[in-house]
Amino acid sequence: VSLHLRVTDIWRSLIAQRLFSDIGARIVIHPPIVTHTVQEGRAEYVDDMLNELPLFVETRPLVQFLRSWEGRSTVLPGLIEELFICLFEHGFLSANDVSLVQAWIGTLIDVGYQFPSLR
Repeated sequence: VSLHLRVTDIWRSLIAQRLFSDIGARIVIHPPIVTHTVQEGRAEYVDDMLNELPLFVETRPLVQFLRSWEGRSTVLPGLIEELFICLFEHGFLSANDVSLVQAWIGTLIDVGYQFPSLR
């Protein structure tokens, strides 16, 4: 939640891809099936660029961090929490992001979700 919507979907897929490697899953990227046209007279280009700045400045360090990160937990919920805490500690996410992912994991556990096993 600490990132702009223009960043979250891309970073979320990078983080998921890192976790998926621990359960033997993969992410498939498909070309878009929806097209978007730029509206005439739209003046928010500078705002859009500023909102997307983390994509251009911080994505490479994020990917390098994710490639080198190794969790210690032996279960997926613990690994997710551990990764989000490390992402916060390295300045990629906020403490609020960590709290929300902890609440999300807790809710999944409460409803009986069965997390995939680690490889």
